[in-house]
Amino acid sequence: MGKIIYENSEPVIHFDYLVNNSKYNKLTRENYAVIDKRTSFYFKNNPKAYEINKSDIDEGKVPRYDLALDKKGLTYTDEWCEKHREQALKNFDMNMEYYKYVGKNFEEKLNEFLLTDGSEFKEYYSLNHEDMKKPGIYMLVLGEYKRIYIGITRKQTLRRRILKHWSTVKQFDRLIWGSVNSSIISIDSFGCLDTTRIFLIPVDSEAIDELYEKELQITSSPLIYNFLQNRTSGGMTTYMDSVMNMRCIDIKNNCIKDL
Repeated sequence: MGKIIYENSEPVIHFDYLVNNSKYNKLTRENYAVIDKRTSFYFKNNPKAYEINKSDIDEGKVPRYDLALDKKGLTYTDEWCEKHREQALKNFDMNMEYYKYVGKNFEEKLNEFLLTDGSEFKEYYSLNHEDMKKPGIYMLVLGEYKRIYIGITRKQTLRRRILKHWSTVKQFDRLIWGSVNSSIISIDSFGCLDTTRIFLIPVDSEAIDELYEKELQITSSPLIYNFLQNRTSGGMTTYMDSVMNMRCIDIKNNCIKDL
């Protein structure tokens, strides 16, 4: 889904980057779960919809059983979309309540982190800085929500990786990662203007192989653990690693936990 540009709207400068005015520049409940019937998943060997047996559906053997019965099986039914939107908004509200509860000492913990476990981070105010042309570790601070996202980039520059987050709208069918009662909102659901501070640990090419271990060490800091917007633990190199190391919200105890 592309960005929706307002008519007769003026662009804004954010971290020295020209951003077109868009409804997706800031996260809101209204723009969070816009229905898109298209699937973002592609399985080359998936059975055609008319070949699926009900027994396979009941046993969970068919991954796309709720897609519409079109020839290619590439769109969801209206019923599924409405139900998924309802669940996504329920999860959205749950996340917002969690942010309010845990964010009370956010600034204090962030400052302590930057002096200790995150002391290698340096704050940057422009995407045009020379260090933005390097690979490394980046930290996006979502000030309004009192949240932090930490990621790495090895092949792309830090600037390009940050802009990719800003220009992406999370796919409708990927809004929930795990359970509706514990899923963490994706960083790609937040808009560029939600990022209020940027911190980097730029590295030279010879240090790229150390990034995964360093990211895991940083994201494991107890000072920021409950503020992390990451859906998976740091240091993951494959999709399977990400699934096996999924992070989720524990509403009962108001904390983040690993599955």
